[in-house]
Amino acid sequence: MEPCYPLQELSQSTKNVLDICKHLRDLGMTPKQFMLEYLTSKNSELATLRRFWATPKGWESTITVVKAIRGKFWATDMGRKKWIDWIQDEAIEILLYQNPNAEIYPMGYWQSSRSVTPAFFTNAARAHCDHVLITHDTPFLYSIIRGMILNGRNDNDSKMDGPEEAVDEIGDDTREEGELLEGEGISYVKEKDRHKLAIHQAHRVAVTVCSMLSFVRNRRHNSLQLQNAVRFLACGVSERTNEYLHFLGLTSSRQTALDALRALTSAAEERLKTVMALLPLRPALGPFVCIDNLDMQEKVHMSSIGHRSMMFHGTWGYVHMPSQELLDTLGSNNIPEGTQ
Repeated sequence: MEPCYPLQELSQSTKNVLDICKHLRDLGMTPKQFMLEYLTSKNSELATLRRFWATPKGWESTITVVKAIRGKFWATDMGRKKWIDWIQDEAIEILLYQNPNAEIYPMGYWQSSRSVTPAFFTNAARAHCDHVLITHDTPFLYSIIRGMILNGRNDNDSKMDGPEEAVDEIGDDTREEGELLEGEGISYVKEKDRHKLAIHQAHRVAVTVCSMLSFVRNRRHNSLQLQNAVRFLACGVSERTNEYLHFLGLTSSRQTALDALRALTSAAEERLKTVMALLPLRPALGPFVCIDNLDMQEKVHMSSIGHRSMMFHGTWGYVHMPSQELLDTLGSNNIPEGTQ
């Protein structure tokens, strides 16, 4: 004798839905046809009924409906692929809509290499460009990349290129040196806390990728690239390497870097004239011009053909300003006549 199973009792909402589906079938409509007409019809009465669907009052419930549809697609492999393809198309449309401003800095993201000033290379300028990029120009792309890095990180496999103690044993001297280099935009300070380090890395990678893609789409979005071009030239990056990085969207061309250096040289020349000028309100004691001849060795541990230790000879000049407190203590009688 076959066992008897009690019939499942239907909820009132389920009964109502079944009754509506039967009524739609009698009218010759499918539920999808009904929903499509309900959402797209220009009839004023229907527009009034759906007026809260895309407003703050109805956002949560509308998203719940979309998530339910997503769940049906993700029930099968083919459905999941179809849903991903559709989301991809929607994401591309959003990315094309969010486009950086191509106006000249600081109103936009473009800086001419022929009119660039030292202020463009300050931390404040870089922070301003980053803020505009991730909050106004490409917030969608930034959020996706940053979220993917942070949410996809496995805590058990999150060691950062080396033993765990390597991050925790950073000394105060090393940290201070890193902060000085960070102030020049040369490197990034390593956080002792791994969680903070992971957040900082995700932010930096996301900002860089957003800037790269914006530059590839439009060469006028060149804030990061112009800064990198000047730094790479000063650090001795070869023209061939710079050309490859330019192709990837990480830097501007070598010619652009040279143009920027000419503009910066003109600005430095004017500043030097101002600094070296003798003002009537202070003693006739000008700044000190210092010249250093330095030798730097690039040490290669495993020598090979074309890959060996090299010595670089360089001359650095800088202007040292006397302390204002010292100048205030000096009068014209305390300065030898030959120095005035």
